Amino acid sequence: DFDSNFNLAARAIVTPADMTRALAGIIKALLEAGKTSKDQDLLKLIQPVHVAAEHKLIAGRLAQAKNSAVLLGTLAQSHAEYSSLRYLAGHIALLCGARLGYLPESANSVGAWLSGAVPHRRHAGVAITGKGLNAGQMLAEKLPAYLLLNLEPELDCWDGAQALAALEAAECVIAMTAYVTDTMQRYADVLLPIAQYAENEGSFINMAGTTQSFTAIVRAPGTARPAWKVLRVLGNTFELNGFNQDSVLQVSAELSGALANTRPDNNHAWRKPEKLATLNGTLLRISERSVNSVDPLVRRAQALQETGDVADGTVHVSSQTARDIGVANGQPVLIEQQGRKVTMPLSIDDRLPARTVLIQNGKMVTGPRFGEIKLRKI
Repeated sequence: DFDSNFNLAARAIVTPADMTRALAGIIKALLEAGKTSKDQDLLKLIQPVHVAAEHKLIAGRLAQAKNSAVLLGTLAQSHAEYSSLRYLAGHIALLCGARLGYLPESANSVGAWLSGAVPHRRHAGVAITGKGLNAGQMLAEKLPAYLLLNLEPELDCWDGAQALAALEAAECVIAMTAYVTDTMQRYADVLLPIAQYAENEGSFINMAGTTQSFTAIVRAPGTARPAWKVLRVLGNTFELNGFNQDSVLQVSAELSGALANTRPDNNHAWRKPEKLATLNGTLLRISERSVNSVDPLVRRAQALQETGDVADGTVHVSSQTARDIGVANGQPVLIEQQGRKVTMPLSIDDRLPARTVLIQNGKMVTGPRFGEIKLRKI
């Protein structure tokens, strides 16, 4: 929560395991300050939570605000307890008369959801029976075949090591890509060249629900084609319905018509958690995606890679955590996560709470982005 001069007014920096309890603490502080709720399930859930000073300060700022919003960002949306975080954030918004919103992870996440490019919804968010698999389930089940679209799974997926193992074990991997890497050649059986964004046309739907269209400004080189055309030919080859469009305008018109009566509403029923996560004192990994390491295009932009907004290939810990494991700034440490081991240099980063480890994504293959992790001095 920031004041009008953009000075930090109230904050609570906690470990991933304590995020649900921090939100529950803010709810309890709001209730103690005079806000009311008749939701007995909520009251029972937050009853054992201790209200800290920072919870009271944040609650006070929200309660006094005339125009406020509670936003869930990519860290929350990637969290294993996301449904609980959404439930608690939703109740904070209700108690304060605030709006509830989301900061999507990538440029067209909203468009993907609204168009039905998720395993449990059709276009416009209509629920379906016979749900498909999400990306994590696809990789965990080690399917016989995978189709990749503008993706380097070893760098872009939740668990890069798991993704790489699944792809290398598959019978067939088709990669639609603008780049070829040594790693990709290890697992891909077919490489289909596709156009980059400036060589493409289409539209985005931003987090406000506004459609933003764009056109190609240069022709794609060689045999590269816009990805939608490659998908259309694949759909025709497999004799699937819905792949007969001749232009992006036809695709956009179909989607716009299907979404004409859609009115997004974030204040619907949220799934109530049975209980809040408990802390066990172990080291926990957290992750962030540096803006210049988020996709295949920016990772190959030399000028962007010379800025400070890139994954730095180090392990970030607080001064306290570094003292606990007996490691100084710049020293190498052995990282172990789910049986996988890797060595990286250590960076002191006092933005982090104690007992947390930050490893940035986008430049090297690592394990799951959240979860227990071990560090040992070499």
